[in-house]
Amino acid sequence: MSRAYVLARAIHVAAELGLADHVADTPTPLHELARLTGTLPAQLERLLRLLAGHGIFSERAPGEFIATELSKVMRDDAPESLRPGLRMVNSAWWAAVGDLGHAVTTGQPAFAVRNPQPFFPYLAEHPADQLRFDAGMACNSLASDRAIARAYDFAGVASVVDVGGGRGGLIRAILTQHAGVHGTLFDQPQVVAHSVLPASRMPAERWSVVGGSFFETIPAGAALYVIKGVLHDFDDEACLAILKNIRRAMPPDAKLLVIERTITADDRPHPAKTIDLMMMALLGGRERSEAEWLRLLRAADFERSRQIDTGSELTITEASVA
Repeated sequence: MSRAYVLARAIHVAAELGLADHVADTPTPLHELARLTGTLPAQLERLLRLLAGHGIFSERAPGEFIATELSKVMRDDAPESLRPGLRMVNSAWWAAVGDLGHAVTTGQPAFAVRNPQPFFPYLAEHPADQLRFDAGMACNSLASDRAIARAYDFAGVASVVDVGGGRGGLIRAILTQHAGVHGTLFDQPQVVAHSVLPASRMPAERWSVVGGSFFETIPAGAALYVIKGVLHDFDDEACLAILKNIRRAMPPDAKLLVIERTITADDRPHPAKTIDLMMMALLGGRERSEAEWLRLLRAADFERSRQIDTGSELTITEASVA
């Protein structure tokens, strides 16, 4: 188990090189793969050999590799390709996980060991990393966006604002499945500049895109506010600031959907427990238990109406103004 980081890194290197795009269902010679990826044949063979041992590619003859079901999902042209989600994990991200001990002993994000800026300001000043991060988040959210749009009854909701909604995948899923809803995507300007909404086939009058900071002013007057996978990035103080800004923007009869993972008190493995340590390493945020989410909502003048299972890792907590 302690060596699993080697396999994980090998997978990310393969994604960075685009290896899966060059390995077909018929044997591809090693020297050709090395030429196409700009690598050294002997070193590439060692990488492929490890991956093949875990079902990612297969060595059918010495020095000849073919695709497998696990390698095909890393192709750029695969439906719901995993490659963007893998490529968003850059060298600064890997270093922060390597420095996890700093976070455990000091309470500070491990990202701070090698970077003077916090994670999100770092992305804003590194446009290539920002683009990769946004593309990766959009990729990782595809399935859950559709699950959320199915799980919650948006019928009769006139307008919804997605706070910190990235490129707009969730808004697109909601509008696709629910006619009559107007959606507003709200996130940082450099993020919404690459929104998927203009390229969608959705009529332009059904959506709008607004750039800004949820620590400042949030678009006001909507019937429903959604915040998905954002609050876990931050400590309690910052979460309260965001929630109170949403509260100020909401009409008295509006609803709020907080969509997050929930930590459970048992010994079973769960994605939330892994992502909790990622938040510790990168951002200083955390995954939370149901009781911790409720305390945050109450502190921001909300009361929970109900919880809704989405069939994904994420749970919807519906809240109203207290």
